[in-house]
Amino acid sequence: GCDICEAGRFATAGGASRCSLCPAGRFSPKRAGACTQCPTGMVSYGGAASCSGCDPGQFPSSGQDNCESCSPGSYSNGTLATSCPVCPVGTYAESRGQTACTQCAIGRYNTMTNAKSQEDCAQCPGWTTKDAAADDLEDCIRPFTNQSYSCVNGKPCKIDQVRRNSSGSLSFLHIHQVMVKIHCSESRGLDGFGKAGMSEQGSTT
Repeated sequence: GCDICEAGRFATAGGASRCSLCPAGRFSPKRAGACTQCPTGMVSYGGAASCSGCDPGQFPSSGQDNCESCSPGSYSNGTLATSCPVCPVGTYAESRGQTACTQCAIGRYNTMTNAKSQEDCAQCPGWTTKDAAADDLEDCIRPFTNQSYSCVNGKPCKIDQVRRNSSGSLSFLHIHQVMVKIHCSESRGLDGFGKAGMSEQGSTT
């Protein structure tokens, strides 16, 4: 009788005397007469009975025979990724094989995708931002300008890097020391409860 090729091997049509290994990028379960291409997002090495996904931070090569690391400026956080998305604005990835992008620190912003270094996050002229991962100059809290921020009704209007001083006013922690006043509808004091908030330049210290 005929022998059955074990998983990861195949016999050519016409009846071969030996079973051959499936090439990388293909697989063969037991009793298969041919090797099948791995599904999208998966890879295999020679003689595989099944295919597997790449680790986070990697993606399949074009021949699906190897996993390659994501390039700086991109990332992959799944096991069936077909490519590595570039980092969005406000973030960066410095090294290969990243599973997530790093946010630009508070006080910096970045307007381009595929950023590869924290140096791609520009320093705000006012040295601070409302949040990390700022993606526009308008996200910088700048001295000598009027800027507005939304407040949620019944919630504090919070701007990072701001503190309440001994007199009860709000001030920035950084060099320019700009005083900030919060005006909200349905206002309940300096915590800024209301539907909308407006930060205004006050006197410098």
